[in-house]
Amino acid sequence: SFVSLNNTMTNSSIITEFTSPHFLDSLSFEKPLLIKFHAPWCDDCQNIAPLYEELASKHQASLSFAAINIDEHPMRDYYQSLGIVEIPSFVVYTDKSTHFVKRGDSELEQFVSDVVQSSSLSDQTNFSAFVHKWHQKQTPPTDANPQYELIVIGGGSGGIACARQAAKFTKGRIAIIDWVESSPRGNQWDLGGTCVNVGCVPKFLYHKAAAIGELLHEHAEYFGWDASHAKSQSHSWSKMQESVQLHIKKLNWKYERALRESKVEYIHGKASFMDSNTIKVQRAHGASSLTLQAKQFVIATGGRPVYPQEIKGAKEHCLTSDDIFFLKKAPGKTLVVGGSYIAVETAGFLAALKHGEVALSVRSRMLRNFDEECVEKVEKSLNHVGVRVEYGQLVTSVEKEGQEDSATYKVTFANNHTESFNTVFVATGRSPNTSSLNLQAAKVETNPQGYIQVNEYNQSVSSDNIYALGDVIENAPELTPVAILAGKMTAQRLFLGKTNTQRFVGSGDVAREMSKDGNDKSVLAHVLRERGQECRSLNFVPTTIFSPNEYTSVGLTEEEAKKVYEAKHVRVYRKTVRVLENELHPDHPHDAFGKLICLKTDGERVIGFHFVGPKAGEVCQGMALALKMGARKEDFDYTVGIHPTVAEMFCSLEYGVEEDVGCGCG
Repeated sequence: SFVSLNNTMTNSSIITEFTSPHFLDSLSFEKPLLIKFHAPWCDDCQNIAPLYEELASKHQASLSFAAINIDEHPMRDYYQSLGIVEIPSFVVYTDKSTHFVKRGDSELEQFVSDVVQSSSLSDQTNFSAFVHKWHQKQTPPTDANPQYELIVIGGGSGGIACARQAAKFTKGRIAIIDWVESSPRGNQWDLGGTCVNVGCVPKFLYHKAAAIGELLHEHAEYFGWDASHAKSQSHSWSKMQESVQLHIKKLNWKYERALRESKVEYIHGKASFMDSNTIKVQRAHGASSLTLQAKQFVIATGGRPVYPQEIKGAKEHCLTSDDIFFLKKAPGKTLVVGGSYIAVETAGFLAALKHGEVALSVRSRMLRNFDEECVEKVEKSLNHVGVRVEYGQLVTSVEKEGQEDSATYKVTFANNHTESFNTVFVATGRSPNTSSLNLQAAKVETNPQGYIQVNEYNQSVSSDNIYALGDVIENAPELTPVAILAGKMTAQRLFLGKTNTQRFVGSGDVAREMSKDGNDKSVLAHVLRERGQECRSLNFVPTTIFSPNEYTSVGLTEEEAKKVYEAKHVRVYRKTVRVLENELHPDHPHDAFGKLICLKTDGERVIGFHFVGPKAGEVCQGMALALKMGARKEDFDYTVGIHPTVAEMFCSLEYGVEEDVGCGCG
């Protein structure tokens, strides 16, 4: 159909909103067209909208005005084809195939004035030349098998870090390929991986929303605030969800822009190996497939949640972490299945947001392989916000009852007890996202679970030009910062020749390895005992559980330390202290708890740090560096504390003194 832009009035607006890039195929001009590229999550776009409306009203006789929301995938692909790296941006389309790109800033008004006065834009000729030029940009490269220096498969934190780092060290072509399969609930997301889209970022913000609610409802009045109005208001799940998703969209865009600025080619498509140097990429939105070759590959496709096979109806009726942050309405009464940190965090923020009863079904032990004493503190904080923790109540089936909008789910437990919930959320494990890569064609070996087997350099043990990192490899902590650092180090090895290795030791790794090999055979335990050159290559990984009362740790748990070094060689300093900001509340239960685990045979070197309390992750980051540098207990003793904070307790721990006696003033 023929589209004329002589009259751009649409719904009483002089600005036309285009929703498909195919508008280019049918445009003809009686005057130049100015298109604003914008997105709902872009603050600058919102700020400049009134000016654009004003300019459209003022100059409608000379220009046609339109807008494109790049939040829609087809329009984003079109936008990227123009090579623009900022929004809002403005493009002038004319009959002479002339277009100008302008950043949306204070000079926009002058820019529009210049366009209106430009005689070069007033000639009326055919637009087909520009359309042809644009279509050429959408076709695959003319080289049937373009050669890349490095192709990274997977656009999560680790993959992006690797690609951007590599681009600093080589002038060869670098590409990153990303594709996300929809979850069974139909949820899919953009560049940035699990952490940005369905993991760390939204989880932390939901946790923060819950913490703000606690401040309003439980603490504000004791600090002199009139909290009666806040107490009468309920939490808006939909507003929180919308705000968080807008922030995630900003991060998606920042990643895309960072890749372009680093001169890394971003291809949105699904990759699979044809051989060890060749991949096929099925591009998004029906675009033709590509065949690409590279000297080196890095696989960083992350992991996805596992549906427990022993629960009938789990895949059909249960949500996972791939889905919870896409819910536009509150989940209501919820059953959380699992004892992992994802299960604990989700149960915590759901209960604290008070949108319905929350039950947590744990098989045997919550947060297995974390420090047992600290886990008890975490469970206490879950109880405080209303989580009903049940051990040994195994779920056997989930059945849907009622219509879609008002459906509930009948859950049957192993003891034949049944209970109905509005939502059932499972967090019972994750698996590597490698099944669609056709790894056998590249001779990449995996274990039975699909994890890629690599050496100490993250290099495939069976295909030496292929590397892997993050959640797809065996025996690595599945944490974003570990993947980022591994990505950077892999790029440095490939292009700078660095041979440094690093053994990342996450929470529970020692316990897991010793349970497999036994005390005497555990290589990791041996390295820990020696504290020689090998030990300096260890990097204890800090981690934080964002439970209602947060728990953070780095190094060994008390249980691990006593198994590795024998209990007689380990000394544990611990203390429970009141949190000053909680003291005004007459019966608030959230104390802080700290623990240092020290090796007596090595001058009381600190081999484990644990803390349960507010801002736990912020407290632990510096402690991780201290442990990596080999800090001893006396180093803590002669460090000046910051008063009044809960973290200062680590500067004055005494053996056998386990309760706070005041405010830490002496």
